[in-house]
Amino acid sequence: MQEEADRLNRFIANVLDMTRIMTSSVPTIRFGLICDDIRKEDNGKFIAIGIYAGDIRISVLPFSLALVGLISFDIPAPIETNIEIIILLNEKQMAHATGEVSFKEAGIAMLSVPKMLVRFEEYGDLHYRIKIGDGDWTDIFNGPVRAP
Repeated sequence: MQEEADRLNRFIANVLDMTRIMTSSVPTIRFGLICDDIRKEDNGKFIAIGIYAGDIRISVLPFSLALVGLISFDIPAPIETNIEIIILLNEKQMAHATGEVSFKEAGIAMLSVPKMLVRFEEYGDLHYRIKIGDGDWTDIFNGPVRAP
């Protein structure tokens, strides 16, 4: 009976170790922002232009706006993975993009998401979301689009 209990304890310990290893290699989002443009300097620093901090004000509808994302990740280990970006207005998909990213070393990494053109036909609640691999969707931005 003790031998069976020891075997079960070893099995549980192995499963916990495997779970820790599997989850520790997944990048986590530190922060993100959306803006009008991102530029990268020669020294590796990013310049964000026209950061949206609360609401997005649009005076005339319809209106087209190109949104850029800048996302910071904690990378526990080198990894290649897929990402998905979706922009929703009032839960309706306005733009969608997929791609593959490669983080070559552990540490902090920044990802500049290329411009995504969104055509606004109405005001409402905007969500800019990202999904890493098979993970859950995470809001990078959530705020109203409204008249000034």
